[in-house]
Amino acid sequence: MFQVHEDDLQYLFESAGQPVLINDTPMNVIVTNPSISEYEERYIHSLNKVSRGDLVTLEGEQYLCCLSESVTKRHGKYKAVVRHCNYNIEVREKPTRTVIGYTAFRDPIFDEIPGELHLIPSFIETQSFSVTNGIWVTSNNEILVTVKDITEYKPLLELSAKVEVMGKTWQITNLLLDKKGLITLNCKRQ
Repeated sequence: MFQVHEDDLQYLFESAGQPVLINDTPMNVIVTNPSISEYEERYIHSLNKVSRGDLVTLEGEQYLCCLSESVTKRHGKYKAVVRHCNYNIEVREKPTRTVIGYTAFRDPIFDEIPGELHLIPSFIETQSFSVTNGIWVTSNNEILVTVKDITEYKPLLELSAKVEVMGKTWQITNLLLDKKGLITLNCKRQ
């Protein structure tokens, strides 16, 4: 069987590799293009593990790793498919309310400070159909939003939470956690 010499691979990645950030960590990788498809995707070949959900910054653009061979190396390297983050969704933390006084009827008067705004890199797909109670339903008002699964985002991305994207407000109707490293949100336009 063909054996790859580690020093040769290291030299190849140092000389032909491209600098990227993977989860804000600098790394040299080899980037190749798959066949043209509906989505802007790239193959990332690396000497270090790249896992599903990793955020890759390549030439100033952000990509999410949506598929990877990260359990073991294949031919001395890891390979992953990354998809371009075509939108940043805007999600705001819950506002902070402080009682600053009372009305003549003893009702509290609140000072409300808006929650911090978070811009979360994501890739968005339109949902062309779904099955509801055994009936195929088409919808122009629903999207699928895929984001990195990290603890920081989970309190912001609850069922019924609202997100802003494409100049519109969307409500989260379902959370899919079946792909380790990614959260897929079903969202309906408000």
